[in-house]
Amino acid sequence: MSVINVNEIPLDQFGTPVNQGPKFGDLLVGNFNPSGDEKVDRVKEICSELAEILKDSYQTSDRNPVTSIIFDQAVGSILSAQMLVVKVITFKNPEDATTGEKSTN
Repeated sequence: MSVINVNEIPLDQFGTPVNQGPKFGDLLVGNFNPSGDEKVDRVKEICSELAEILKDSYQTSDRNPVTSIIFDQAVGSILSAQMLVVKVITFKNPEDATTGEKSTN
């Protein structure tokens, strides 16, 4: 899903990459894309990166009640935006399927 910079991969004492599991952003947006649409993958990649930037900034902040509320709202907004953009990309108008015509609305 996202490009990994090999210089950022943690290594154990023998130089073997350590598996840290999925990133916060990847967990947030998931990988569900039954259509296999490349645009959907790109949207998820962008939103995952945005969530990672947000998380990293939050972790280095003073984490007061105000920043905690803003962080929570921002995470929800990233998730909502990702889902709505994917909906627009993949939306199929039922009228198109039954009549073969496109709606003018």
